[in-house]
Amino acid sequence: MESAYYVFDHVTKRYLWAHHFVCVILKYRGVTIPYAIELYRSKEDCTKRHVPFRKLTTIAQEMIATLPDFGIRTVYVLADTYYASKNIIQCVRGKGFHFVGVFKSNRRVLINGYSTRIDRLIRRHFSRNKKHTVHLGRSTYSTLFMKCTVPHIGTVPVVFSRKQGRKGILALFSTDSSLSTKKLLTIYRHRWSIELFFKQSKQYLGLTAYHHRDENAVRSHLLLVMLAYALLTHLFLSEQREQRKHLTEKVIAQFSVQNMRQRVRSIVTVDTLNYIKEHYTSNDNSFEILQSFLLAA
Repeated sequence: MESAYYVFDHVTKRYLWAHHFVCVILKYRGVTIPYAIELYRSKEDCTKRHVPFRKLTTIAQEMIATLPDFGIRTVYVLADTYYASKNIIQCVRGKGFHFVGVFKSNRRVLINGYSTRIDRLIRRHFSRNKKHTVHLGRSTYSTLFMKCTVPHIGTVPVVFSRKQGRKGILALFSTDSSLSTKKLLTIYRHRWSIELFFKQSKQYLGLTAYHHRDENAVRSHLLLVMLAYALLTHLFLSEQREQRKHLTEKVIAQFSVQNMRQRVRSIVTVDTLNYIKEHYTSNDNSFEILQSFLLAA
C-alpha cells in the first residue's frame, strides 16, 4: 500500500503496518460535523517518491488555517498533547480562536521565574496543596489551578485534574485566561466527540475496511466516509425538524450512525419502488412480486 508504514497502535501496544491520518471535526450545539481528513506520508516514503514531507503538526496547522469565520463569538480548538505546539497555537491565535489542550509531562514551564517540568509540578504541588472538587455530570474531578509561563506561548492558566477512580493527572491549559476550572474541564470533555466519530465510522461506515493500494484511492475512501457521516447527520437533523422537535442535547444524543444507515436504505428502497411503479408498463404482476421481495429483504 502506498503511504503505509509502521505505526505504533496505543490500543494493542504494538507496531502495525498501516496508514496514519489527521482528522478535524467540528462540534456545534452538540452536533458533530466532519470537516477535513488528510493522509500522512512518512519521511522515508516522501524521499522515495520525491514529494515534500509534512509533519503531522504541519498538516493540522494547514487544516486549522482553512477554517472559515464561523460568525461565533468564541471558538475553541481542542487537541491532544502531540498537537500542543507553538506553531499550531500561533495559528489558532491568528484565526482569532482559543486553544485548549494538554501539556506533556516533560513540558518545561516557568513558575515565578523558575524553569521546571510539568511532572515535577504535579509531584510537588498536586499531592500537597488543597484541591478543588468539580462535578460534571456523573464524573468528579480533583483539580488544582495554577498559572504558568510557557516559552513561545505566554502565560496560560493550567488546571491539574484527576478524575475520580483514576491515577493519571492531566495538565489542561488554554490560551483563554478568562476560563474557570469547571469551564475548562467542560470544554476539553468535548474532545471525546472525535473518539466517538472514529468508533462509529469504523464500525458502520468502513473507515478502516479498505484494501486500496493506490494512495489516491485511500484518500477518496476516507473522504467518502466523512461525506457519509455528514449525510446521515443531516438526514437525522432534518427529520427531527420535520417532526417539530427542538434540537436539545437529549434529542441529539439519540443520533445513531447504525440506525440512520438503515433509515437511508429504507428511503432508497421506497424511492426505487415508487420510480419503478411510475414507469413500469407491463400488465402482469411482476412489480408486485418484486415489491414483496424488496420489502421482505
